[in-house]
Amino acid sequence: MSNERIGTFAPDEFTIILSQGDYVHQVSGFADGTFINMERLTPTSEPYIGAGKSGAFGRVKRSITAMNVNITLNMYSQSNTALQALQLADARDVISNEWVFNCLIKDPSGQTVMSTSSAIILAPPTVNFGTSTETRDWTIYMFGSDLFIGGNMKMDPATVTAVEAAGFTVEERWRL
Repeated sequence: MSNERIGTFAPDEFTIILSQGDYVHQVSGFADGTFINMERLTPTSEPYIGAGKSGAFGRVKRSITAMNVNITLNMYSQSNTALQALQLADARDVISNEWVFNCLIKDPSGQTVMSTSSAIILAPPTVNFGTSTETRDWTIYMFGSDLFIGGNMKMDPATVTAVEAAGFTVEERWRL
């Protein structure tokens, strides 16, 4: 078996960068286990089925790309302080959108990448203290986003052909 058929995910290389003016922060200190969850809030397509035997079929297509991104950090992470500072700066500025920020999320060991120029931290996380390490769950709302979900393994020629037929380019490093 060729090692080209082995996928790789390197969580230590996962990148989240937040920026607005002089504020630039690369998030670090992710919690063990699932540390990011990205959820699109409005489906791209919603099917319709009419009533009766001859009911009409259709769908509503939406281009709203708003997302919630949940980032889970361990309680020791310096990013908790950086995210709190960004959230408070936005909360204190009640008359402008100066602290709406850019966000880039990328899996360098794979093909998934998400970006937006319009993100906010909804609120501080719920905070728990106990006799073991706790986590902090930060929710970033993205008013619009560009998201491409890709795999973490090289693609066979048939998959490359299918992806390119849909109008996308496959980088050479992802081809078998």
